[in-house]
Parts: sequence; structure tokens; C-alpha cells
Amino acid sequence: MISFLIRRPVSALAVVFYLAAMICAQNMWLLGSDPEPATVTSDALVNMVLSVSHATATWGFIGGFLVVGFLIQLLALRLDA
Repeated sequence: MISFLIRRPVSALAVVFYLAAMICAQNMWLLGSDPEPATVTSDALVNMVLSVSHATATWGFIGGFLVVGFLIQLLALRLDA
């Protein structure tokens, strides 16, 4: 994994965007019909992460991450050529 990051950093960035799209899709699937659950923790960091995960659980974010990842992957192919 480390050698992949060193040899192909642009491709690794595309993988990061694909993983972000998968995380958003998983959040959307887990949230289901409850788009705004109440936060019950007193920790501000946990509340922020919950808010961000709820905000990004949309088709717009999923599609955006996929498109950006694909464009970065095309850029990586052009840089290798």
C-alpha cells in the first residue's frame, strides 16, 4: 500500500474520492428514513462528525465524489502516458 502511494499518488487520490463516495452511500443506506436524528452526546467532535455524515448522505455528494474520482483517474492515466 505504501509503495502504491509513493509510485502513484494521483491514483491514490482517486481511490480516496471513491472511498468517500462509498462512505456517503453507506451513510445514506444506514440513515434510511431518518435524515436528522437527534445528537445525544456532549462531545462537540462527535456531534460535528454526525452532522457531516448526515449532510453528505445525499445522491449529490455520492455523484460528486464519483465524478471527481473519475476525473482524477483520467488525469493519472494522462500523466502516465
